[in-house]
Amino acid sequence: MIKKKSDLWNRLIIFAEAEMERHNIPGSAIGITHQGERFTAGLGVTSIDNPLPVTETTLFQVGSITKTFTATIILRLVEGGKLTLDTRVQEILPEFKLKDQGASEKCTIRHLLTHSGGWVGDFFIDTGPGDDALEKYVQRMVELDQVVPIGSYYSYNNAGFCLLGLIIERMLKKPFQEVLEEVILSPLGLENSFLNPTDVMVKRFAVGHQTNAGVLSVAQPWPIPRYAGPAGGLACDVGDLLSYAQFHMDGKTRTKDPILKPETRTMMQEKQLEIRAEKEFVGLSWFADIFDGKAVLTHGGGTNGQISRIFYLPDANAALVVLTNSDQGGQLTQSIWKWWLREYLTLEVPTLKTIEASLEQMKEIEGRYIMPRVGYMDIAVLGDTLVAQDVYTGGFPTEDTPPPPAPPPYRIGFTETDRLVILDGVGKDVEGQVIRDESGNLTFLRLGGRLHTREE
Repeated sequence: MIKKKSDLWNRLIIFAEAEMERHNIPGSAIGITHQGERFTAGLGVTSIDNPLPVTETTLFQVGSITKTFTATIILRLVEGGKLTLDTRVQEILPEFKLKDQGASEKCTIRHLLTHSGGWVGDFFIDTGPGDDALEKYVQRMVELDQVVPIGSYYSYNNAGFCLLGLIIERMLKKPFQEVLEEVILSPLGLENSFLNPTDVMVKRFAVGHQTNAGVLSVAQPWPIPRYAGPAGGLACDVGDLLSYAQFHMDGKTRTKDPILKPETRTMMQEKQLEIRAEKEFVGLSWFADIFDGKAVLTHGGGTNGQISRIFYLPDANAALVVLTNSDQGGQLTQSIWKWWLREYLTLEVPTLKTIEASLEQMKEIEGRYIMPRVGYMDIAVLGDTLVAQDVYTGGFPTEDTPPPPAPPPYRIGFTETDRLVILDGVGKDVEGQVIRDESGNLTFLRLGGRLHTREE
């Protein structure tokens, strides 16, 4: 018997509400489109301090999903012949410098779009609200150390997308916000999407929440500084983000402007760097998880107490958007998208299984792993289990923001040789990888997409 999509949708909402209660998530917005049918819903409340019901038009910060908008603008410039993926950044911004002169000279648009620049990527500073915010930010990138040689590894890099934002401003001689409106928001009819917090504050919007020792509280500050706009500044509702996903599947706009050619949209979705053989790769800003041989395109976003995710599968004309106002929201996005894959797309979603690791394997992982400007992670063997403790030394969204409190310790398991998974806590089911040098020595762990350098 064929399942009716409306029945599936109702079941999804029931499932989502149960998951929200289980993970103590105050509010969320969920949307799906599948073969021409579309459903959206708001669940819970915008804030535990000043609660309003979340509706389909409630605005959430979508964080790093904004990077795919920035990449779309860059690919439009590529189509127009104004640059190529292999154009060196210094050809456009001669003033661009990192600590490593060679990396500064070699850096290309492709490196930025694929997170393969190799320098410290989490660089959170406030350069003011003026039109020169991105220029000031890029001037200070000279402070950033090179972690690995440019182009050698994928490691998530926020700073690279701020740099792309300045490239856009310099080439089009307009503020990034204005370009975003003209190139994407207006042609797609995304009328409830904003970069400027003053535009958001007159609408119904969600505030972030953080959990500390089991106690939920409103996260502050709420605004994202102007420099971070191209990397993570967008706020929008679930319907707008779903329409944006639909555009990346079929290319349709409400105007005669196609924004991007079909072959360019396809190129954004194709493998540029492999993350995990036959299972995961990065395209041009988009990431892909592979199930049953099919690539599900995705990107997540995290701000101060808000977690979101967008998924789409062009071959099935299907997309899913999940927005949350909690630092526990990753648990909801994970559980909903696996449900969606199984029930809507009938794809096999393998159960994540751990293997028994020897004491020698676990002992090799022990140590301190540094994330510059963010903090560090200590890993130790306790009994027959690897246990990790995160300690934050840097704040978000600016360097003056107090670091968040350390979360409870969590367990780490092995899924295969040199493959790890977080077994509990806020990062439950997040997978990681042991990175070795040519001699086989452990040099990095990659967790949350970022390289953590082993302290000598």
